[in-house]
Formats: sequence, structure tokens, C-alpha cells
Amino acid sequence: EALEELKATDKLISGSLQEELEALRTDHKNATTDVQEAQKALTKALLEKDELRKDLDTVKEQGA
Repeated sequence: EALEELKATDKLISGSLQEELEALRTDHKNATTDVQEAQKALTKALLEKDELRKDLDTVKEQGA
């Protein structure tokens, strides 16, 4: 009887831990995707800033 209860408890805990692990994997995947998207956006913004800086320098040179 006690052994059966122990087995049932073990099964319950294992199932719970498996669900928690899957949830954490999903959270990690989502966080990784968010970081990648943020890196892409930052890179794009930096490239655009550099392009604007070059355009500004060109305009300044033409006006000088």
C-alpha cells in the first residue's frame, strides 16, 4: 500500500516537473526570439543612424 502511494506520488511529481520543464523551454525560446528581434532592430537603427550621419556630412560639405 505505501509503495503504491509512493509510486503514485512519484508519477505525479514527475508529470508536474515535466510540465514545468516544457513551460520553461517555451519561455526560453520566446526570450531568445525576443533578443534576436531586438538585436536586429538595434542593428538596423545603427545602420540608419550611420547613413543619416553620412548624409548630414555630405550636406554640410556642400554648404561649406
